[in-house]
Amino acid sequence: MSEDNAGAYIIRMKSDELERQLFLRRWLYVGLTRGWARGSKVLFIKRTDSIGSGVIGRIIPLAELDESEKKFCLENNLSAKIVFEKLARFIPPVSLQESPIAGMNPLTLHGLEISMRDASMIEAMTRSKVIT
Repeated sequence: MSEDNAGAYIIRMKSDELERQLFLRRWLYVGLTRGWARGSKVLFIKRTDSIGSGVIGRIIPLAELDESEKKFCLENNLSAKIVFEKLARFIPPVSLQESPIAGMNPLTLHGLEISMRDASMIEAMTRSKVIT
């Protein structure tokens, strides 16, 4: 997928620690295989809220990771490392119940591809963003 055709995806944050690490390190290991591409937008959700978004800068497949990262990924069934060129934390988080994806089960959203229009609408619903 070219940068011009980059899609938008949802990744569910399973813990406060994972969320903290994402916004601190600016990268995330993923086990999902999707059409990730440079320029793709990712919305991060936790429970029933969207907590932020990111723009993918680079996808590093398992084969290109160093040995310690590769070992960690194999032990945890992860397939790639996504490095974000831009991250935004939504303050306060945006309720998914008031978004274009309202009515969908939050547990089934992990890995879902959504339209760039829907992703942009969710981003526009935030009162403020901390961009890094």
